[in-house]
Amino acid sequence: MLHLLELFKKHYKNKENSEKIPVPDYLALDIYIEPDKDMIFVAQKECENGASRASEPVQYVKNTEWENVSNYIIDIIDEIAKDPYAQESSGEKTNVMKKICGNKGFRQFSKNHIAISIAYHISEQRYILSNEPRLRDGSYGVEKETLSEKYSTQYSSPRDAAAIQENFLKAYNEALQYLQETGNNPFGDVLLKESETPPAEKSTAQPMVQKAVIQSASNQKALIQETFGYKCMWFALKNADIDTILSNCSRLTNAKPTTWETGLQTAKDSPGKAFLSGAYESWTFLVGFGLCEPTETENFMTLMSEIGKCADEVCFFATHRVVELQCFAQSIHGKLNRYYCYCGESGLIYANIGDVTGAEKELSLNLPTNDDELFEEEFSDIDETDILLLAEKMSMNPELLIGMEEQRCVIADILHDQ
Repeated sequence: MLHLLELFKKHYKNKENSEKIPVPDYLALDIYIEPDKDMIFVAQKECENGASRASEPVQYVKNTEWENVSNYIIDIIDEIAKDPYAQESSGEKTNVMKKICGNKGFRQFSKNHIAISIAYHISEQRYILSNEPRLRDGSYGVEKETLSEKYSTQYSSPRDAAAIQENFLKAYNEALQYLQETGNNPFGDVLLKESETPPAEKSTAQPMVQKAVIQSASNQKALIQETFGYKCMWFALKNADIDTILSNCSRLTNAKPTTWETGLQTAKDSPGKAFLSGAYESWTFLVGFGLCEPTETENFMTLMSEIGKCADEVCFFATHRVVELQCFAQSIHGKLNRYYCYCGESGLIYANIGDVTGAEKELSLNLPTNDDELFEEEFSDIDETDILLLAEKMSMNPELLIGMEEQRCVIADILHDQ
């Protein structure tokens, strides 16, 4: 492959005033990682004054490509090399970050994303990866004499996919350690043990997959390694069992036994499927993207009433990142106690029923009660992290299920228009 330094010289030698264009020392790339390990790769290109800014190319990559991250890094760095300079000046707000962050801005975006920084040193031909800790002001970076300094190690490697993959996992693991130690971890991940990190000398092997390290004393049952919460909707039912739910919920049919991993993935991939778990700390979970439409208030309240007959208490939670939908509801002994639904894309509050819950008060959530209050400063924004925190206060945070023994699970078809 052509050395990138030579590529620059070849690319710019015929450009007008090319002698005024300096060859950069580094090419830069950021990876923003969501709690479910979906990723956004964003080029960082150099401006005229030497500062860098988010630029195209931007690539969205699903978590199914987790073991191939190094190949994306190499390919995107090669793409940046063809045009390493930003089209916008450093004084302008970058359209790229506007597109990525949406209406809520970077502070809310960084609240739910780990950032891994990649710098390719051109002359030395080395890839340097590091965690970029989220600071108290919502930015990413390193502050001296703080934990951010401890958890921002730079991992260097040549152009070797396996070595780059290993360093990526090290930086990601360090990011998780930082979030856990600062008490601000929405990612619900299980840390890799140091001994489980694949050795660097195995550079000829296939790209390595990060696996959760979970110990089982009895090894009698499989342990939960994947969970749900972000970009999902689910019911949590207290003191209920699978058979009672199936017999009382008319829209669930054709139930079949499944495993936690298979059933949950099926429900995530298929809107016509619902995953139903056994009880964990007295809470049973019904998970699926096609369970209901939270913005259709009458239909939703009918469903809550139906499911409410199956349990002492029922909670509902939903988040949808694309349209910024956030919803939660609670019924106790079949009576609807609280129902709140907001959609950022439409800018509407579809439901605000019932008194403010104790969970909302504990989290200092002062939610707007109508559309006119949405943008008033005295009221709180609600985002997907708030939904997970509400789930923890009102029922059980599903991220805490990791490491627990699997109970009986079923997968069922969802009937609509009942």
